[in-house]
Amino acid sequence: MSSPSLRELYRPTHDEASRHRFVGALKNFANGALETQLAARYESQLQPAFAAAHAGRAPADRAGRVGLLQRPLREHGPEGVQLRVQRGDPLQRRLDELARRDLAAAHELGLPGDPGEGQVAPLGGAGGRHGPTRVVAMNLVVAEDRGAVRHVVLNRPEKRNALNAALIEELGEALRGAAGDDAVRVVVLRGEGAMFSSGMDLGDLGALAADPQRLPEWRASILATWNLCEDMAKPTIAQLHGACLGGAAELALACDMRVMAADAVIGLVETRVGLIPDVGGCSRLPALVGLGRAKELIMASKLIDGSEAERIGLVNRVAPADGLDAATEQLAGELLACAPVAVGLAKGVLNAAGRPALAGTLEQELAAQQLCAESADFREGTEAFQQRRAPQFSRR
Repeated sequence: MSSPSLRELYRPTHDEASRHRFVGALKNFANGALETQLAARYESQLQPAFAAAHAGRAPADRAGRVGLLQRPLREHGPEGVQLRVQRGDPLQRRLDELARRDLAAAHELGLPGDPGEGQVAPLGGAGGRHGPTRVVAMNLVVAEDRGAVRHVVLNRPEKRNALNAALIEELGEALRGAAGDDAVRVVVLRGEGAMFSSGMDLGDLGALAADPQRLPEWRASILATWNLCEDMAKPTIAQLHGACLGGAAELALACDMRVMAADAVIGLVETRVGLIPDVGGCSRLPALVGLGRAKELIMASKLIDGSEAERIGLVNRVAPADGLDAATEQLAGELLACAPVAVGLAKGVLNAAGRPALAGTLEQELAAQQLCAESADFREGTEAFQQRRAPQFSRR
């Protein structure tokens, strides 16, 4: 019989001492996990982790130690635990999974001192070519430092990283944290799982169809988050794999540069459901690909692959899927070789030159989208998508 899960073990307990012991045990488990193969099930390791916490040592796994570290991890209180694993280590994906699971459980239980409460601490120390990798897990977004490059990862893979209100809120927190951290010089935005993102969450779109008057408020929070990529002085790179659709493509457009897998697809597909790209898509795309191509891509909801996206100037670089990380790393390295003050100031001037009427066209997007949201075509488009049938638009 497996030992109890975190929720089973701690949901009945609400006293402060037990809660703090629980958080401490989470940290001890994370520390020990770095020195094990993590072959056993998570629940079977929970009790040894607690025993190790009382004994003041890291838990040992049946598979034995792998010698990753010779000393315990440094802890940073409420700002999170630094997971000092070198980039590319085979345990990294498993560690990310465990950290997300631990911290999500702690968050659900409302425990004080939760190390994943959305705070991103500065990276300290050095190690390896890029310095240590530090992962801070939130529920729907993961922030990972690779030296001076912060990766902000959309972390809802079971829903194809669909952009719902909760994910967007956490994304905004992560981007603000990166913008305000002096140790971070480049920000990379990418998605966990099979794709970058499938776009706006269908449930949110359904709620909008039912109550179109919610559009201004709903859009404002999304646009404010997307704009952070463009407004921060640090260069931002969108790393695109699998698919990048609708609102996710608009997020990528708000980044300074885009690196895309050759076999991935990207498209602003809002007109298929009776909407327009209204969080910067109509405003930003023409400056990259020209007005004629922008009209084709948006008005016909056209999907293109990475090679075509690079050919027309929509993305900066294209790479085979297995070389995408390396291509992004190379671009980030070229940016790091330049003076950060000059890079930031150049970014501001170039943005102003490339889109001098951005504020006005963003307002036009909202006005046009309000009409779309109130139309019968949008309701039909949403219902048809949910029912997996071709829409029958009425031009109303």
